[in-house]
This record gives sequence, structure tokens and C-alpha cells, in this order.
Amino acid sequence: MKQKAKAKLVVYAAVMVSAMAISGCEQNNAALPEGEPCCDPDFPEFHPSMTITMSRLPQESALDKVRISVALLHRDSPATEASHYLSLTHSGDLSSTAFVETEYGIYESVVTPSRTGEFEVTVTHEAAVPHSKTLHPLVLADVHEDWGQPMMVEGLVNTEGYEDGIAISPNGEYLFTQYSPAYFSGLILFNFAREDGGCGGDRLSPERCTHPWIDNTIGPVSAPERPDFYTTRINEDGTWRHNSVSWGMGDDTLNLFSVSNVFYGFKRQPDGSYREPFMIAFDDEGDGISSPFGLSVLPDFGSSDNYLLALSFNAPDDTESVDFDDNGTADAESLLDIYTLQSALGDPINLGNFNYSGTPGTPPQRDSSFGLTKVGFSDVGIEGIAGTQGNPHLYRESSTVSSIWTDDEYDDIYEAPGPGNDHGELSVYVNLTDTYPSSNWQKVVLPAPVNLADPSQEIQPFFTGTELYFTRSDDTELPAVWMSKYSGTHTQADFGNTALWATPVKVLAASSDQEVGNIIAIGEPTVGTIDGDEVMFFVYGVVRGFDEASGLADINMQAGYVRRK
Repeated sequence: MKQKAKAKLVVYAAVMVSAMAISGCEQNNAALPEGEPCCDPDFPEFHPSMTITMSRLPQESALDKVRISVALLHRDSPATEASHYLSLTHSGDLSSTAFVETEYGIYESVVTPSRTGEFEVTVTHEAAVPHSKTLHPLVLADVHEDWGQPMMVEGLVNTEGYEDGIAISPNGEYLFTQYSPAYFSGLILFNFAREDGGCGGDRLSPERCTHPWIDNTIGPVSAPERPDFYTTRINEDGTWRHNSVSWGMGDDTLNLFSVSNVFYGFKRQPDGSYREPFMIAFDDEGDGISSPFGLSVLPDFGSSDNYLLALSFNAPDDTESVDFDDNGTADAESLLDIYTLQSALGDPINLGNFNYSGTPGTPPQRDSSFGLTKVGFSDVGIEGIAGTQGNPHLYRESSTVSSIWTDDEYDDIYEAPGPGNDHGELSVYVNLTDTYPSSNWQKVVLPAPVNLADPSQEIQPFFTGTELYFTRSDDTELPAVWMSKYSGTHTQADFGNTALWATPVKVLAASSDQEVGNIIAIGEPTVGTIDGDEVMFFVYGVVRGFDEASGLADINMQAGYVRRK
């Protein structure tokens, strides 16, 4: 069977399974109800079901086009000769062709973009009872030929707030994002020099720094999108209080720009959207400041209900230090470390409580509810907790976690001291025993061609066993998703062997053209298998506008996905 015909057969099968209970057109010369024309949209009982798919049409010297395919089904048969009853609405940055019936009951339109971006496209069928469906294709600057049409995640995931740190469970049932009702670009603006329109890294000195991105919240803080979100630090008018209950700091006393942020999980729905949000967070007196990042999720081996989670976290009351030279003397703080826990998913998860110490400006203290276990990396030398371990990815070959993949994205931000500072490199910690999380772990800083010398930065790893996905950027190139094929065994010797890593290829890339509506940032790759297909989820940034003083783009961070062909 030809591939195209086979694909269409699959579409027909999917349509028939999901078809609405409707009356309609009979094909193959079967008898029609008296007085009913075949597939006449003006007939009162003509209510065809409509299934829409979008595919990417690669263009050599222009942005990729999008093919919109609509399958109409009426009384379990393809609804034909109905193209003139289909309409397409979209923004002015797109142009489109009229729908044409390419096969029995299959109608196609081709959309041409004039820029990158996130677009709303609505297909309407003007039947006796008109019905429509809206989807959101993404146009990127570059998509590798192995991957299909990028799409925005539908449901309750994306908001005007800040979605980041995306992770998908291996079976695609649960999607996770880190969320804050904050302007992402405010975090960048805060560190801009005052003479360049920023706050110079200090909100209060030499005088109070004010800016809408620093003082105002944006995005929901309640159900249905964000139930249970901590609002202790938000005024009734939606402005930040710039305080901290868990640190004993009153209103407008924080010199840092500290936003409340937590994780949310979402459950996949029959229509492919993600809804039923549930919060995952520490309760630090409702501050939302003591927050982990970089979530990784695996089904817990041998359990049908529980999942294994790993996060990167710099606990405010953590006193563990690193002894670089093994002389019994602490040389540096451990900073960001990897923690893990087992939990069922679907309901809110309290990771533990951090309580006010009683002395203003001192770190909050955990109590007995603290539910995480620190992964047993060594505190001696540079092959353990030295530096920062961020964005962990758990990989399991059999019954236990066999490796943990990390980056050191925050080494520079935390000014990590000593030789454990890898400065923008990916590493893998290989499990030398069959236990987890306490084990004998061997750290391997990945060789070229994966890690490149400064100014190249490699972060946010995701390992499938034969492919490593990650985000790469440098001084001249925006963040993009890359992939390197791996042909070795899962041992520390092979992971460190340059010859076993293929030259990385760019998988997804954003635009360098900073205009309103364009997608100018992309990263955080995470891969799951849904309905037998490999699906990559990622984070992308859309330009909402610009700050006049600093010239910075107001970037809305969103969650997207793309299926492998």
C-alpha cells in the first residue's frame, strides 16, 4: 500500500471512531432516505463530524507552509462535494487557499505565513448547524526534516504568565510546567544596568526601581488554570508586595526581584489537550520562593500508581558543603542539588514545609514534612555535588535509574566557586550499582561534539538511550534545540568517548527577527510516546511588545509540541 493512501486510511479510521451520532450520506449507490440529497449541507439532518490535521510543508528559501486537512464524515461515510461549505479564518499575517477536495471526504487548504509565530486558525463547516474547531500551529525559523508541524499545547497549560521547565511523562499522560504570574522579561530587565533602563540587580539601591514588568503580575492565579496558587505575596490590585513571609521581610523590603513560582501538572484528555491542573510545590509560608526547577518524571518501577520525580533545588537551610581536595575541610557550598521523591499524580503535591525562623532575613527552616531525598552524589572532589546540578533527566534501562543527566546552567548566576564550575556544560552521572537514590555515582562531563568551548552553552539535556536532545546557544546564535546521536554503551567510558557522539543537528530554531508576534526563543526539549508516536514538547518565547527604555522584548513563554514523522 502506498504511504499516502495508508495515511489517508488511518485518517478515515480515526474519524469513524470519533464520529458524532449523526445521520447522513450513503455511498456506493446505497439507498438514501427519501427526499435527502447526498451530503446536502442544507438538509436539516446533515451534521458531519470534522477531524482536522495539520502538516508542515518544507520550503527551501522561505518559512514552511502549513497544510490543513479536514476529513468530513457523514453517517460513517466520507462527506463529498462539500468544499464550498468549509471556511478558514486566521490573522492577517497568514494567507490561505480555498479548500479543495483531494480525496473522498478529504479537503485541504494551504496556509502561507509572513513571519514566525503562534497563530490561531479556525475551520468552520457551514452545515445546517454550523460547527468549528480552532487550533494553534507554530511557525518556526527552522524544523528538522524528521519532525512534523509544531503546535501549541491546547488546554489549560498556556497563559499570559510564565510557563517554563516543561517535562512530559514517558507515556504522555502527564505534562508539567513551572509557572509564575510574572513577566519573564522582568527577570532580565532586573539585571540590566540602570543607565540602560534596568534595575542594576538591586531593586532598592541607589533608589527604588519601578517598572511594570517588575511591579505587576500577569496571568491567572486561581482555577481553572492555576488552582491553589500562592497569592500571599500579591496585592488585591495584582501588584507584587515585594515581601517574604518565610524570610520575615515586610512589604517592599526585598532588594531582589523574587517572584512566586511553582510547578503544575496537567493530565492528557481524550482530545489531546492537557487539563486538570494540580500544583507541586513547597509550602514556604505561601511565598512560593523556595522553589525547585527542572522536573523529570518516570513511572515508578513495579508500581501502577506512583511516579518517580527528580528536581533541582537549592534548599535555603541546606548546610552541606563540598570538600574539593578531600582534606576534611569544607571549601564551598553545594548550591543546586538533585532531589527525588515517589508520588501518585493528579492531586496537589506538597513537597514539604519551610517555616519562618523567627529572625528577619534568615533562611526558613524545613520541618518533618520535607518529602524529598537528596540523590547521593559525592561531596568530595569535583565529580559529585560541586558546582550546580540543574535540569535533571532520569534515564532508566531496567528496574532502577541507571543515569542522571544534568547541566550547570546556574554556575555563573550562583558564581559557583572552585573547579566544580563547568560553565555551560552537560554531564551524566552513571549509576555504578543497582540502588537509587543512594548509590555510587560517576560523573562524566560530555565531550565534544556535544559540549563546545565558551561562549557556546549547552543546557537542558534529555536522553532517549540513542539520542541526546539539548538546548544550545552562544554569543551570536539564539537558543535552539539540538540532537546528537549516540552509538555507545551506557557506561562512563563510552559516554566520555568523543567518537561515539555524532555531530549534533539542529532540530528546532527560533527567529532572530525581533518583531511583535515572532518566536525568538526555544528550548527545554522533553520527549514522550503518545499513540505510538514520538512527541517532543518544548518551550518557546513569543514577542508581546517592547520596553521603550531598555529596548528589551516582552517575551511570553509558552509550551509547544511536535510529532516525529
